[in-house]
Parts: sequence; structure tokens; C-alpha cells
Amino acid sequence: AKLHDPKSMQKMQELMSADTFDKKAFIKLRNEMNDKRVTLEADFLEKAFSILTKDQRAELKKIMSERPQRPMMPKVSEAPQK
Repeated sequence: AKLHDPKSMQKMQELMSADTFDKKAFIKLRNEMNDKRVTLEADFLEKAFSILTKDQRAELKKIMSERPQRPMMPKVSEAPQK
């Protein structure tokens, strides 16, 4: 499975270029895209963990805990202004 599915991208373009904004369709499409992203991330981590040794997993955990957390969404004040 690919993260950037051409069909999903086409649907998003259609939603964004429509005369009116279909909030329900947008939410549904974004949820589907997010579900795909999470599934791909979980598949990747499952494969990565299956080949790492116990010591390597401990080192990865340490590195991950030291990384700064990124916010999921920009603050409203940081959003682009029209």
C-alpha cells in the first residue's frame, strides 16, 4: 500500500475545487487517509522491531524519548493568514 494514493489525492482535489465545501466528505476522506498512514506506520514498526535485537530496541527507545515532540497541528495563530 502506498501513502499517497492517486485516487485519494484526486478526491481531495475535487473536494477543494468544488463550489461548496462538503465538510462530511472532507472528514471522511481525511479519516481514510489517516487510517492508511497509521496502518503503514504500524506495518513499518512491526517489521523494524522484528529484526532489531533487544539491545537495539532499547537504544531506539532511548533515541525516540530524546527527540522533541512535534505538534500534530499548527496553532491557530500559526495558520496561514489570508
